[in-house]
Amino acid sequence: MTKQIEISPIEVLALKKLALINGALASTLTGAASREQRALLSVLFDVINRSELADAIGEAGEDEKLTTEQAWTILCETPDITSPEEYPDHALITMEQLGSFMARAKATT
Repeated sequence: MTKQIEISPIEVLALKKLALINGALASTLTGAASREQRALLSVLFDVINRSELADAIGEAGEDEKLTTEQAWTILCETPDITSPEEYPDHALITMEQLGSFMARAKATT
């Protein structure tokens, strides 16, 4: 079970600054310390991305359903969503992100 929390825009900005600092620190370290800092950085990016995706979905309106194309466009325009170099039209997303967009996209007939 996933518990939803709300993060204010100021808190997201603080997390982004923390991610920048953490990334700089990780690049100066070696070995296990560097790996731990990079793992923390990955978690920070995940929290930031999920918050920004939730905001983008919320902007569409609570009761409004998105088409598959609208949901995909919002997802692809979200900062820090990456794609493999060999597949530029693909997006690497988490299961939670996919579930959120599937729930919002209305079935096309």
